[in-house]
Amino acid sequence: MRQAVQSVRSYPRNSPHAAGRLVALALIANGQIKAVEWARFREIGAQAQLGLAGQEWHDIVDGLCNDLLATAPTPISCLVDRKTMARWFDELDDRQLQALVIFLSAELIFADGCIDPGEAALLRVATERWGSPCATGPTPAGPDAGAARS
Repeated sequence: MRQAVQSVRSYPRNSPHAAGRLVALALIANGQIKAVEWARFREIGAQAQLGLAGQEWHDIVDGLCNDLLATAPTPISCLVDRKTMARWFDELDDRQLQALVIFLSAELIFADGCIDPGEAALLRVATERWGSPCATGPTPAGPDAGAARS
């Protein structure tokens, strides 16, 4: 197992940027951004729910990708070690913000109807670090947040 690389950026505790990085990680956790996931991101207004302007969101995604590439063990493997991922999750200790990240991440992960191993790992770390999403508070609001989909 690789050691966590300390050069990855950190964000202020409970900031929209720290939350946004985790949602961005959920978006790419399966190794690609599927059209249905990106469509769901827009449908639920994830960027606005995080309180991020357009360029801020793009900077977060760009920073995440740069960090992943800089710490990759090989040019084709951009895995995040558990220690780094735990540190990223620990940047959020506000229960409502945690609930928002879990909600948005789950919406993106479940958008294609399956959970890939990288997505499952991300959800597992979230519940290990933060506990059950059911205990985090009210469901975030959004255009059709929490609406049942068939």
